[in-house]
Amino acid sequence: MAVSVNVRDPETGCAAAVDSCAGAEERALVVASRELKQYTSRIAFFTNEIYGNDMAQNVTFGGAPENVHNGTDNAYWTGSALSGTWTFDSAAQAHAGAKSVDATATVNGNTAQFAKGGSLSLSGYVALTGWIYLSAWDDRGTKDINLELWSTAQVGVTIGLRDYIDVNTVGAWQKFVVTVQDFDAVGQTITTMRVTTVDLLAGAPPDYYLDDIQFEETGSPIQYTIEPEKGTWFYVDRMRLTMADNVASTVADGTLQGLAYNAFLGVSALTNGILYQRIQGGEVALSNLAKQLSDYAVFPNTQISAVGDGTNTMLMIDMPFAYPEILRAENDDRIRITVRDDLSGLLLFETTVSGRVEQRG
Repeated sequence: MAVSVNVRDPETGCAAAVDSCAGAEERALVVASRELKQYTSRIAFFTNEIYGNDMAQNVTFGGAPENVHNGTDNAYWTGSALSGTWTFDSAAQAHAGAKSVDATATVNGNTAQFAKGGSLSLSGYVALTGWIYLSAWDDRGTKDINLELWSTAQVGVTIGLRDYIDVNTVGAWQKFVVTVQDFDAVGQTITTMRVTTVDLLAGAPPDYYLDDIQFEETGSPIQYTIEPEKGTWFYVDRMRLTMADNVASTVADGTLQGLAYNAFLGVSALTNGILYQRIQGGEVALSNLAKQLSDYAVFPNTQISAVGDGTNTMLMIDMPFAYPEILRAENDDRIRITVRDDLSGLLLFETTVSGRVEQRG
């Protein structure tokens, strides 16, 4: 026996209607389609409290650095193995000079310590820099190279070096830059630095060498951020980088933009790179490093376009996200871009994002 069913609102008593067009075989309920939540659109610039949205800045390290270690080519801080097998004067690889620190025999939890033999006030320094050579990186499981600053106890927070380098660059030296601010050690005093190999679950441990490690006195990297307003979630859908320079970037017949893959317009490939990081709950959840145009071009769906007037060229790099980046104000979520090289040769460098905002209370 067929059962008669009415779909009815319990508050208003209104019943759902059935659509039955003449000559149609299908009959169906008439329903409304709308978003459950209400959003407002937002376009935002990455900004810095001093430089605003102007990212064409000069970050060049200078002054008198505090040398930590360079494979004992010189007598700086003393390296020792707290655990595992480390070689502090290896001739197998070297960035400069003839020696480096060899960590290729280390496994999970192995730690090296570099002791100054005194104390160092970080109030006079802006960043820790160094060079790393990855000879093998198996990305299965959890892999990292942790850096820690110590006195009688750890100072600040642990830094995972994979958030500051390109782990896909194997067989070549690359520079890392970690600000004292990122260590949460501004104004603190330290006596040692520690390096620990991380290798959890599947895969082999990272094989790497370290060289020319030092604390930089001047030239602090500049951080630009996007963050949600208080009481909101910001769903970021896409990002655009816009650069301009006095480069005539068209070929003779004007049919093709002449953009070099290994530069940013008139700025040659960077040494340190433009660092993108998504911060969630105070932790780096995602990072990417770009030293030249091709480092952005390799991402799926990226669109690169340029316009010029014969003298100057403006470059646009549009990067849609496969799924929105959700920045939650209550978690202190944010997206950060750090300028770590001299980009002052550009006439313009700005970065924006677009998306939608949900009011959360």
